[in-house]
Amino acid sequence: MNITRENYRSHPALNFSAAKHLLRSPAHFRWQEEHPIEQSSAMVIGTEIHRILTGDEITVVQKPDRDPADPAAPWDGRKKSCREWLAANPNAVSFDDFAAIHGARDAIERSPLAQSLLRACDLREFPIVGDYAGVQIKGLLDAVGTDANGRRFVLDLKTTGDASADAFGRKARSLMYHMQAAWYCHLLQQAEGLDYLPAFIWLAVETESPYAVAAYQADEDAMRRGADLMATAVDRYHQAKQSGKWAGYPSEIQTLTVRW
Repeated sequence: MNITRENYRSHPALNFSAAKHLLRSPAHFRWQEEHPIEQSSAMVIGTEIHRILTGDEITVVQKPDRDPADPAAPWDGRKKSCREWLAANPNAVSFDDFAAIHGARDAIERSPLAQSLLRACDLREFPIVGDYAGVQIKGLLDAVGTDANGRRFVLDLKTTGDASADAFGRKARSLMYHMQAAWYCHLLQQAEGLDYLPAFIWLAVETESPYAVAAYQADEDAMRRGADLMATAVDRYHQAKQSGKWAGYPSEIQTLTVRW
């Protein structure tokens, strides 16, 4: 089922960002659901850079380093004039964050690789609601395209401090990007009735100079492991919903394997 971007956030289906907490425990999922996190600096940077997908302008402004009422004086958040400026400009970000947003966006616009991938995408910020093992799930796909062989792929834009293969691979594993890949590809396959699983490509852009850009396709092992995590998360969600019990960790002593 396709829905509008405007209705996506309020739709009750399970999404990847929430589901990954189930892999820690249903209790952690429930706590996150009831206590939404505030936007961090990294989240603001990511949101603004993602606007390039839909051609939207940057919405943030740079916080001045001088007192708005007295340019000769440095910024002092305790002063009334500075507090009033912040109240009037809630979308203000630091100099470093502002530079990161513009630097990364410019890098994407200058990158032949990034532009080639984006040109192949006919869908941008595409919301989908689907079904997995009897549970309604959803995803907001950054972009969907068609490769030179006529096969569909999902393109996911990621901001990162280090886009090298080793560093981004470690980040992908830590943040379960491979589970997100399986999640989104399942949704697209189901929505478009494909007889194959679409490919998943990360477009990684650094948020520090020189703002390098790289692209990586999830391999079969990553997709398989991601699908396994997805199945576990959805099963735990289903069991907790059915029982009404959002358990934490096991109540008995467990054997611990120390990974060196």
